[in-house]
Amino acid sequence: MLPQWHAALLEALTSIPVMEPGDAVFWHSDVVHAVEDAHKGQGYRNVMYIGATVGCAQNTAYLARQAPAFLAGKTPPDFAPDDFEVDFRGRAGHT
Repeated sequence: MLPQWHAALLEALTSIPVMEPGDAVFWHSDVVHAVEDAHKGQGYRNVMYIGATVGCAQNTAYLARQAPAFLAGKTPPDFAPDDFEVDFRGRAGHT
């Protein structure tokens, strides 16, 4: 986020404390938040967005595009693809 474009958002940015394996943070969609630009720790890190949405035509259309990506372990269609979960053993899938 560049200050010249997002100064008001930067003032409202909310940080989280140091996290330990297994910790979780739940954000309200109105809370301005960010994820570090570079992972400086050791091991894996993961950020998941699990949206709870209303049933409407737009969300139904997105789900139709997102479901195949999820089942294949790929990045959701509205994120830059990295597909790093494709070969994870035991990842979520269709049962």
